[in-house]
Amino acid sequence: MRDKACCGGLADGAGGCAVFFMVTHIRYRRDYKAALSIDNEFVSRWLREHPTRRNVQIRQSDKIAAPLTYGIWKPVVLLPKTTDWTDETKLRYILTHEFVHIKRFDFLSKWLLTTACLMKIRKRQVCIIRSALKMRTDFHKAA
Repeated sequence: MRDKACCGGLADGAGGCAVFFMVTHIRYRRDYKAALSIDNEFVSRWLREHPTRRNVQIRQSDKIAAPLTYGIWKPVVLLPKTTDWTDETKLRYILTHEFVHIKRFDFLSKWLLTTACLMKIRKRQVCIIRSALKMRTDFHKAA
């Protein structure tokens, strides 16, 4: 009996987190779209060296504090306005990290897991999938 009560509470908490994630994303989407395109030789060269089937855009915004990626079909890497464009080593690490998210469709994975949480799927599969994705992300961070 205790397991069911515990799982129910976890699912409700996960559902609450999912709602928060979706509302936050929808709220800031307008800000993301207002971000400015970047005209930088290093970024242009980096994009040419990392071609994809999807047209990846690199933009900057004064509304964010850390780099992020959004979009499934037309992915965008959004960088803070405070980004140091002269530090090419750091830029390479940031762009490569975000590029991995784009190649693995992490944005789609996050939305699918969020949807599963909203549907209150309480089965072990959601926990297993989430753990597998986290392990995959941690593995790539370590590499």
